[in-house]
Amino acid sequence: MNQTFSLNLSQIKNIKWVCPTDFTFSSEKTLHWLSEQGSLSVLLKSHCDSLTVELLENSWVGYEQLQDDEKWLLPDQSHYLIRKVILRGDGMPWVFGYSVIPETTALSQHYDLTNIGELPLGETIFSANKVRRDCLMMSKIKNTDGDMLDIRRSRLWMEENPLLVTELFLSDSPIYA
Repeated sequence: MNQTFSLNLSQIKNIKWVCPTDFTFSSEKTLHWLSEQGSLSVLLKSHCDSLTVELLENSWVGYEQLQDDEKWLLPDQSHYLIRKVILRGDGMPWVFGYSVIPETTALSQHYDLTNIGELPLGETIFSANKVRRDCLMMSKIKNTDGDMLDIRRSRLWMEENPLLVTELFLSDSPIYA
């Protein structure tokens, strides 16, 4: 993982999240992107010829390694799958994704979430039955160039099994175009 994304990840761990009603959207376009209830991968695909996933990490951690706010949003289990990716539109880095998937969610689906590799997580999730999103929160963080970047986090439910997804919209993302 390069230094820019490492820095962004450390900032994500200490972010102050706010609900959409308390967030200041910079434009209607930003409101649309950050409020998207469906698959972000599908929305991104509509803005490029090729959406690819760069898998940065796909590993198991214990409960004690989660942040307090992650523990609050997810069930107490012994193992969680951490998935870090960069979604690229036509080769440009558009979104840094960080997902925390409880073991029961990862293993109880019709889809093996532990081995989806370079497939977009959103496409996999939203192809399942009974998918919903709640606990949508937003914020802004400053990147290494001093630009303010939009970030959102939400809990997704796949047939009543939760996972936590954080999406940092990088500088080249169409959210800012």
